[in-house]
Amino acid sequence: MNPDSDEKKCISPFAALFWKCLAKAYLPPRAETSFRALRDDWPRILDEIASRIGLSLQPDIDAITKALREIEGSQDLLVTYSRLFLVPPVAASLNLGSYLDISTFGGSAQALDALYLGYGLAPSSDILKDTPDHLARVIEFLGFLSAKNAEAHGSTQSPAGQTGNDLTILRTHYLMRALTEMIRRTADAETVHELPSLYSRILSLTLSAVRDHDGVLFEETMVRPAEAGGLAAASVEAPDIVSCSECGNPIIAAPEMQVIADRLRMAGLPVDHLRLCPDCRDAGRGWQRSQFNPDLPGFH
Repeated sequence: MNPDSDEKKCISPFAALFWKCLAKAYLPPRAETSFRALRDDWPRILDEIASRIGLSLQPDIDAITKALREIEGSQDLLVTYSRLFLVPPVAASLNLGSYLDISTFGGSAQALDALYLGYGLAPSSDILKDTPDHLARVIEFLGFLSAKNAEAHGSTQSPAGQTGNDLTILRTHYLMRALTEMIRRTADAETVHELPSLYSRILSLTLSAVRDHDGVLFEETMVRPAEAGGLAAASVEAPDIVSCSECGNPIIAAPEMQVIADRLRMAGLPVDHLRLCPDCRDAGRGWQRSQFNPDLPGFH
C-alpha cells in the first residue's frame, strides 16, 4: 500500500473504531446482553473493521470464536472473567502496572492518569471501578487518540504531533511491555482452573494488533519513543524513588514523577498533591479533574 495514497489517510477513523470495539471485550461481563454481544456480534464486527483497514487477524478471531462456543451462558463467562482477573489472589491482572511497577497505583498508573487529564478526560467508575491502567481503559484511550489523529489528517495540523507521540508511547512503553506476560499468566490460569482459553486468545489478538506488522494502526509519521520525551522518558528502573511527604512510603521513580508533573502543568493543573501517596492524598487539597464527555464509557 502506498503510504501517500488517499487510502492510507482513511485508515485512522477505522483504527479508532477498532480500538473501541476491542476494549469492550475486557469490560466485566455483568449481564446476559454482554455475553450475547460478545458471542454473537463482537468477533464479526471486529473482523469487519479489521478488514476495512487491512489488518490480518483472521487466525486470532477464529480461535476466539471457537473458545466462545465452549461457554454456555453469561454466568459461565462471568465466572471465567472473575476467576482470571478479579478473585484474589488474582491470577492475571488486567492492570498494566502489575507488570511494569512495584505497586498497585505506581508510576504507570499515575502517568496514564496525568495523560488522560491532559486531554480533558478522567477515568469513570460507572463501568470500571479500577485504576487508570486497566487494559480496557488504555485500549479505549487508544481509540480516542486515533480519532484525534484522524482529525489532524483532515486539517492543517501535523499528524505527527503530541497525539501521534502519545499513541506511539502507549504502544511501546506500556502495551508491548506488559501484554506478553499478561498473556502467559492468563493462559496458565486457564489451564490450571480448566477454563476456556477465551481471554488468552483475546489478549493474543490484542498483542498482534499492537505489534501492527501490517503498519495500518500506527503510522510511520509518528516519532519513536526515544525521540518523544514525555512519558517515554520515564524509566521503571530508575534508582531514585520519591517518598510520600506524610508517611514516608515510596511512591514512584523520580523521572516518572517529573513526567507526571510536566503533564499536569501543561494541563494547567496543580502538582502539590504528587508528593503524597494515594493513601495520604486528600481530594480537598484542590486537585480538580476536568469534566468532559467524549462518549467513552471508561471516562468522563
